[in-house]
Amino acid sequence: MSPKPLLLALLISLPAHAYDLNEAWAAARIHSAQYDAARHARNAAQEPQTQAKARLLPQVSANANYSDRAQDAYDKYQSHGWNVQISQPLYDRARWDAWRAEKITAHLGDSQLDNTTSEILLDVGKACLETLTARDKLTAVAAEKNAYQLQIRQAKALFQSGEATIIDTYEAQAGYDSAGAKEARLQTELAVAENRLANLTGLDPGRLESLAGKTLPDYLTVAGQKEWEEQALAHSTAVRVRTQESEKSHADIATAKSGHQPQLSLTAGYQDNRNDITYTGGNNSRSRNKGAYIGVQFTIPLYSGGEIASRVRQQEETAAQKDAELENEKAT
Repeated sequence: MSPKPLLLALLISLPAHAYDLNEAWAAARIHSAQYDAARHARNAAQEPQTQAKARLLPQVSANANYSDRAQDAYDKYQSHGWNVQISQPLYDRARWDAWRAEKITAHLGDSQLDNTTSEILLDVGKACLETLTARDKLTAVAAEKNAYQLQIRQAKALFQSGEATIIDTYEAQAGYDSAGAKEARLQTELAVAENRLANLTGLDPGRLESLAGKTLPDYLTVAGQKEWEEQALAHSTAVRVRTQESEKSHADIATAKSGHQPQLSLTAGYQDNRNDITYTGGNNSRSRNKGAYIGVQFTIPLYSGGEIASRVRQQEETAAQKDAELENEKAT
């Protein structure tokens, strides 16, 4: 059995007592498929920086070859060999810029997971409060119905004794019917809130602990509205995600522009190649080429058909989009 279902089973089966908001949050981290998906997305976002870094490290390859073919109507040509080669980039601006950009991607993955976590915790908190609120309202409506029932009995008694009119009875009955309609609506709201809480946490909503008798902190006395707004902006995971998306888009512009830069790499290796030629007349020719080699390769792009320039324009437009989304997130 995998750890996730096991932990969820423990959370569901162990507490026979009521659970509070903190326990609901803990259960949501285990039960929520949305959180699980975000966690895997975060893990995947860590890999591009490793891949980009790998392109800056030495690359080692080995290959072997064999061929047997007729050269013409009378000859036979055989060749076979192998080689091992190592290549190390000495200067490749595009690869360095790509590595820097993917480091931002890794941080962005962490921020996106934090943002998803915050959204899930907010949803769980809302579901808990909506459930508790609906319960309290239903309790109040039940008391209201009892009061109307008592009022109906009193109005009927007064009417029978001639001390009141039938209108008083009708008004009390109308109030009772209105309270009944309100009760039906609140029962629907409670069912919706409980279903949402169960879907988010996997826990029985009937065991949610009431807040009655608990002292809640008064945050409004700790700081003013302006200070809370500043803290919300500074610690907002959504703003952090948008900021890192903007940084990544500007880093991608640098990577795209690096396509115009030259590349310099060092290559070294060892090879052993043999060629055997057999002639129909019996004369054979054999040659062998083996040994180590080392070289430097310099490449400079001259014309790419406009592809590099197009990539630069694309990334500039993407960066402008991300900057606008960041400003919009800060405004909201």
